[in-house]
Amino acid sequence: MSRSDGGRRDIPPTAHALALRPGAARAFVTIVAGNEGSVAVARRAGFTYEGTMRAHSVWQGERCDVMRFAALPHEWTRWNGSPG
Repeated sequence: MSRSDGGRRDIPPTAHALALRPGAARAFVTIVAGNEGSVAVARRAGFTYEGTMRAHSVWQGERCDVMRFAALPHEWTRWNGSPG
């Protein structure tokens, strides 16, 4: 991820390309529970928390909960942080 003015982290171009693909109904991200940095980035990008899946994944050899965030096309945030 790159830094923009003000120290804010931007969303990678690949994430924008996937989310803004014509005809896409939704984009989602799955984040290991407790990763507050990634949660902040997802929220800043316009993603909405949808729920936590308990013991869904394995991270560093341990079962862990994961959080699911999603964005619909009209909710997606542009590079400059304004609503899409």
